[in-house]
Amino acid sequence: MAAKVGAIHYVECSALLNQNWEILN
Repeated sequence: MAAKVGAIHYVECSALLNQNWEILN
């Protein structure tokens, strides 16, 4: 359960970072 939540959190954070990176560049 914890691993699943951690994976989802990681994917969401990665998506947000990618969006911010595209906006900055």
